[in-house]
Amino acid sequence: MQVRAYRIGKTKRAPEWGKKVWQEITAVAPREMDDLLKDFNATVKDWKPENRPGFAGGVNVGTSGSPNWTGTDLVIEVKPVGNTKVWGYVTGGTGLYGPKHAKYPIVPRKKKALAFRAGYAPRTQPGPPATWGGPGRASGAMVVRKKVMHPGIKPRRINLTIQARHIPRWQKRVHEAIERGMYRARMHYI
Repeated sequence: MQVRAYRIGKTKRAPEWGKKVWQEITAVAPREMDDLLKDFNATVKDWKPENRPGFAGGVNVGTSGSPNWTGTDLVIEVKPVGNTKVWGYVTGGTGLYGPKHAKYPIVPRKKKALAFRAGYAPRTQPGPPATWGGPGRASGAMVVRKKVMHPGIKPRRINLTIQARHIPRWQKRVHEAIERGMYRARMHYI
């Protein structure tokens, strides 16, 4: 985003406008991080407790304060914490769609054969954008096999979907922060 500014009236505070804008932008970053955390937690709220990850966020702020801000001085980060194993499978994929790019065998551990229903309808669909709202149930006929070569699950890329939803709001918050910072420095921008 490029900003051109000009001074309103006679003021010696004009050189301060970069610092004022930077203060306003860093003040809205924690609110955006809180909204991201709420969205991530809402995504996994109906997961089984033993599979549900928690999320931790942070805002890393540099000390730029310069009108020539490069965009590398402020980072809003949300990471899964705790039990992240299933989160990794869901967001990164497995088998052909995961890091190994190969089918993997599923064999019975305690019984002589596997028994499962065909025709599974997942809760989420691959993305981006990932979609929610499926039943998460298998409703087909029973299948019995001694071994299955599973092709894997397609990655849901939930993090990219949440990020895409938050970008317009973040842009609006930054725009409003620039307006407030310019106003505080008695500047006007076009």
